[in-house]
Amino acid sequence: MMLFGFLGLVALATGIVSGGELMQEVNVRDWGVTETGDQTDRINEIIAANKGRTIFFPTGAYHVHSIVVNNDIVLKGAGKETILLFAGEQSSAPVLDVRKGNVTVRDLTIDGNARSGIGIYICDYFNAGYRITIENCIVRDIYGNRTSGGYGIQVNRNSSQVNIVNTLISDIGGPEDGIEGNRVGANRGIYLNNVSSVMVSGCTIDRVKGYEDGDGIQYLRWDGKNARNVIIRQNLFRNIYKRAIKIQADNATISDNRIYGEWNPRHANYAAISIYGNNNTVDNNKIIL
Repeated sequence: MMLFGFLGLVALATGIVSGGELMQEVNVRDWGVTETGDQTDRINEIIAANKGRTIFFPTGAYHVHSIVVNNDIVLKGAGKETILLFAGEQSSAPVLDVRKGNVTVRDLTIDGNARSGIGIYICDYFNAGYRITIENCIVRDIYGNRTSGGYGIQVNRNSSQVNIVNTLISDIGGPEDGIEGNRVGANRGIYLNNVSSVMVSGCTIDRVKGYEDGDGIQYLRWDGKNARNVIIRQNLFRNIYKRAIKIQADNATISDNRIYGEWNPRHANYAAISIYGNNNTVDNNKIIL
């Protein structure tokens, strides 16, 4: 049964009560989401109305321009064939914008459609220290512009615990102008900026373009005392134009990564791993040429 009212759409469903807590999975199709037309507003309404629940997306391609998460939620797909497909105009806006709450995103494909400059953007606007997990996802086809590079996943000014695990990030790029130092063509698979606690583990990062700075993972933070637990481990890097990993920070651990060297078709890569900082641990990484 459906009722229309609060936030434009309210669905009634049967929940399971366990330990006094409502455990409920909400199927977006039951709330009127389809594969035809822009579904952004309806999906945002579902997220806002179902704090603490799991929002399930069945197999299909859902056209969106920017999904915003402002509360505790789990966004779950049926696997790689469940796609949030960016359908807006060319923009630096993210496909998925995580602003607030304990959030898990799993078993979804985030597709920028070569129009969105950011696949997933995570920023703890309230400095509240949430727990955010991205797992078993695909982030692909992200394309930046001349003022902002393409970022598969960007974690910015964040005090939360962020875990990015078992996720494929591929085909990240943007325009090039051949001029060094102006940041046009600076693209990243994962960009970690002023974060406190992050783990990137078991991910594959493939085809990150950009002669200015095409990096698989960049971690930037100079106030090392606030970098409590930054771990980059057991990841696979292929076809990265400049560096697999770039660290401009202190107190990071980079271990057990595999880096393949068949990256840049035009000139030799700058480095497999670049470190600018103190007290970083680099251990048991394998560079395969």
